[in-house]
Amino acid sequence: DDTPRMLLRVPEGSRFVLTDMWFLSREEQFLPVKANDRVWLECQHGSNRLVVFDSPITELRLPLQWQTGVSFSEGQEMWINYRSAEKTDLLRRIHFTGYFVPMLEAPKR
Repeated sequence: DDTPRMLLRVPEGSRFVLTDMWFLSREEQFLPVKANDRVWLECQHGSNRLVVFDSPITELRLPLQWQTGVSFSEGQEMWINYRSAEKTDLLRRIHFTGYFVPMLEAPKR
């Protein structure tokens, strides 16, 4: 909890489009969700960080789904953080789906 974790670094020549995301407890270690639990997703490139979303978990409809997707360019990193109202050392699972798109070179003039 409250420890940022990198989920993905987009390889050169590609773009990643995030379409869905779930936050789950491990089956043998159920973690209740409290009203003050908060989750946010960041895009990092070098020393620049951009918050993609930040919300109390109770205000999010899960799984998170984007019709057009959230896009990350080559070299960017996708980071997630989950802050729990109750401190715990138990793990949460984060599942996400998306797809890679090849970056097209700009036409030469």
